[in-house]
Amino acid sequence: MASSRMGLPVHLSGHLIVICSILLLLTSILCIAFKSASLAAYKNRTESGWIALYPVKLISTTPDLLVATASINLIISLIVGTASLWSIQRRRKPFNLLPLEHFVLVSLLRANAILSTATFIYQFVRAGQSSHFDPSYQSKQSYQSEPVYYDKGAFTLETWTCDVLSYYPNLEEYQFGIQCTGERASRVLLILLWIFATAILGLLSWDFNACHVVVRPQKAISQEDDDDDYI
Repeated sequence: MASSRMGLPVHLSGHLIVICSILLLLTSILCIAFKSASLAAYKNRTESGWIALYPVKLISTTPDLLVATASINLIISLIVGTASLWSIQRRRKPFNLLPLEHFVLVSLLRANAILSTATFIYQFVRAGQSSHFDPSYQSKQSYQSEPVYYDKGAFTLETWTCDVLSYYPNLEEYQFGIQCTGERASRVLLILLWIFATAILGLLSWDFNACHVVVRPQKAISQEDDDDDYI
């Protein structure tokens, strides 16, 4: 059986890159879908006149760092996955990279891994710092005719909808369930996003330095072509 220099199957790195790219693509799509569904439900409720269902201080209810990070990873997964499949289908004819091209590729993937890490940490820290709903709290109200707004603490949309829904299940009809699930799922999926983004960086570096299935140094062309003759 054909093997790489490390005694592993020749195409292993390429197949692993393809698998990680597909998983990163699916995770990115799910992140965007869950977040979009949650924000759409929130917008639908508030534009329908149900703004009093939410607290006075609600943290970030617009597409933010999470959507941007997931979108960047979606694009990267498509590019890397397509390039890897192309290399494998061409029977181990990798893309030849000059030192500058390799530097740019690694820098972009490293920047994306750092962005994914920062987004993952930021979203979990923000969720941890969010206030929690107190059903016994009486909100202040200036006039009897005004709607009552919950004015104790600052909440993320996830914490508010999930906390309130646990006390008042009937609010499901106001799409609190969609908002709670969408916000929580998109945040938890960031863990997978971070894992796969970091894995792609590591696998491509391994492939470039050892396996040469998807990418290889320009200077290694002649040597690799000779190896292909007897593999």
